[in-house]
Amino acid sequence: MKKIFINKNKQLRSGWKISLVLTLSFMIITGLFYILRPLIEGNSLFLIMGIIQSIVFIKIILVMWKLLDKKPFSDMGLTPIRGNYKQLVIGLVCGMLSMSIVFLVLLMIGDIKLENSILAPNFHPTILIYLLLFTLVGFNEELFSRGYCMTVLKQTGNKWVVLLGSSLIFSVLHINNPNIELIGLLNIFLIGLLFAYMFIRTGSIWMPIGYHITWNFFQGNIFGFEVSGLDVLSVYNNKLIRSNFINGGLFGPEGGLLVTLIIIIGFVFVYFITINKGAKNEFFN
Repeated sequence: MKKIFINKNKQLRSGWKISLVLTLSFMIITGLFYILRPLIEGNSLFLIMGIIQSIVFIKIILVMWKLLDKKPFSDMGLTPIRGNYKQLVIGLVCGMLSMSIVFLVLLMIGDIKLENSILAPNFHPTILIYLLLFTLVGFNEELFSRGYCMTVLKQTGNKWVVLLGSSLIFSVLHINNPNIELIGLLNIFLIGLLFAYMFIRTGSIWMPIGYHITWNFFQGNIFGFEVSGLDVLSVYNNKLIRSNFINGGLFGPEGGLLVTLIIIIGFVFVYFITINKGAKNEFFN
């Protein structure tokens, strides 16, 4: 019976560690939601709960890492930002450029139409709160899915479990998003693999954090797409002219094959920007 919970190295099995983090987070966040729901109305509840949820999730991950693994945070890719800010900047720029390419391509092929002029953006102070939200979301999802899950799954001694398992968890966390379909789930799985590849090649989670932040922010709050099926306030409003497997339909571009292509290009780009810098991380050793 003990073997169900403890492995041969006398460690709590990785699956139980991940389950504990998710269960504790769910219980605390659900409790806070029911406390705050009568006090906050409309879209403010979504924003405030999103920020609180991210902070709670981050705190639980860090506490559980120290309690169960008793290792430095750098062992799960949370290296000091001072020495890794370039990786963060590269991620931020890549996420912004990737989503800008998606927007321009869909605009040029006529799948979307811009409802307000490029020269007439709809700036609103609330967008700054969304920037904070997506910054925290990018940080907490990468800290969990890449930093925590990939590192504890190394206990299995199987590279494929580490890579595929962490990406599967990442995609399952989005399974209840509105209007999600098969291509959307596959793309979220693939982008999880891309973020895992960034982690392995650089030795830190700062590049995937940066990419994740601007990917979401530019997708939703700048270009007006749904973010994994969620509608958010945006600087530019676009209208979907036709829904198809290229643009992702109501789920947003993450549900389309154009994003699949962008993700594949991302793998190639990460390979080339790290190979010449001797970026060989001993992640699996």
